Amino acid sequence: MSRKDFDLYFQQISKQYHDLNVALQDMSEEVNNGMLEPERLEGIKATILPVKNSYETLNYIRYLLDKPTRKSKHNRYNGQNKKVLNTCKDKTKELVLQENSRIINSLRN
Repeated sequence: MSRKDFDLYFQQISKQYHDLNVALQDMSEEVNNGMLEPERLEGIKATILPVKNSYETLNYIRYLLDKPTRKSKHNRYNGQNKKVLNTCKDKTKELVLQENSRIINSLRN
């Protein structure tokens, strides 16, 4: 996959994630107005979860792809991308590797 393909795919996932968030906000208003049951909203949130996970993972990968190679620029880049890092805090390389290791160990035992 080329960088151009990745960027196009990320744009598509970002648009879908944004559209789902808008729909979720509309449904939250409907729950507040009594037009929709809260249980249905929780089911919809569970449906949206895979798209959210994909978005967060791809967003972190894009962050890593764009990260400068010079150490002197890392602090500035991290400061510029604070929002991305906060959004992807559950999908960092270290946390994903720890989770994968935990799953592998649980399968072995």
